[in-house]
Amino acid sequence: MTIERALILLSYVTNIVVVIGWGITIFNKARLRNSITRFYGKKDVIIYLPSRFVESINRLTTSNEDFYAATEIAQFLNKHNISTRFVHIKSNDIITPSVNSIFICGPKSNQHLHNSMSYDPNFSFIYQSEEWILYDKKNNYELVSPMDKTPRQDRDLSYINSFKINTLQIVIIAGLHSIGSKGAASFLTNEEKLKKLLKDANGKNFSTILISKFNNQTQVIEETSVFIPVQQY
Repeated sequence: MTIERALILLSYVTNIVVVIGWGITIFNKARLRNSITRFYGKKDVIIYLPSRFVESINRLTTSNEDFYAATEIAQFLNKHNISTRFVHIKSNDIITPSVNSIFICGPKSNQHLHNSMSYDPNFSFIYQSEEWILYDKKNNYELVSPMDKTPRQDRDLSYINSFKINTLQIVIIAGLHSIGSKGAASFLTNEEKLKKLLKDANGKNFSTILISKFNNQTQVIEETSVFIPVQQY
């Protein structure tokens, strides 16, 4: 084989490798986008944030942790060409979703949302001894935030519920404390963890409980994992 023919063959093989690599990249991106849209919806997602009106500054305010959680999810979705916007809700607001929606909002933040959580056959929130706890309905078991235990731990639990209303995708994220919601956002913007969550859900509505470890000084989330596996319904 002449050098010229060898170079032509090498160029041909190189082009094939590049095309195959490009095809694999496109395929992986398509699979990832499919996972994201299955969980969050394909477009136009509203992220609802719990807020309270502060008279001294004459405006609605949201906890830093809840705002950080909303921002992290919004940036993740925007990166994948899903538009987002924030809507602030107060404790007595009644919400009727008209587009795909994410609620970063626990039971103490909105009574209407708390009532809607009661339809989940797996978990519920209970107000007990001046604190909110999660209740595992199937196993008749109470789940207390490690932050509320003695000795206190730098960990918190968060509740995730993913379901459809007709064609709308609805996600509820509710930490027992707001730092739990921040930890949940970290988990739900991790591509591999999200794909595993959806694999376990197998196309069904589901709820699950996450646990997050954080730095008490900086409030940085150090680790988040599944505490109670996905429960389909």
